[in-house]
Amino acid sequence: MTSRTEREPKPLVEPAAVVAEYFGMLAPAVGLPRTVGRIYGVLFLSKAPMTFNEVVEAAGISKASASTGLRILGRLRGVVTVSGAGERRPSYAAETSARRLLGGLLSGSLLPHLEAGDELLEGVASGDEFVAMRLESLRSWHRSAREILPALGRYGLP
Repeated sequence: MTSRTEREPKPLVEPAAVVAEYFGMLAPAVGLPRTVGRIYGVLFLSKAPMTFNEVVEAAGISKASASTGLRILGRLRGVVTVSGAGERRPSYAAETSARRLLGGLLSGSLLPHLEAGDELLEGVASGDEFVAMRLESLRSWHRSAREILPALGRYGLP
């Protein structure tokens, strides 16, 4: 029987792969594709901004997935586009402020849906007292959410 000290040490796990997988697993929980999470994870651990091709290679995804993912992350303010002197193509860096990430996620995904909901709720009415009460409750929730999101901007969220 071998003792614990005689056993081989546990091999180290590559941090970049683990972090990419971590964010890849989280992304679907907020309605994003896994590839978007993987891109963010790769950029999160990068010491320097990465070019498009570096992101594709490091994340192990197709160019189409990288293009779509970087566009989504840009819209959600999850990446910062960096242009170097004399460089034609941009490089990308992860936004690492949790407040800004949350704010970008809320304003980039929730706010447009709330704005679209304005029209849907505007002309809805019902003669049924219970339904009318629930509709008014929904309108109240909607108004509150539309007021809260911009107020979050005062606390560091966009």
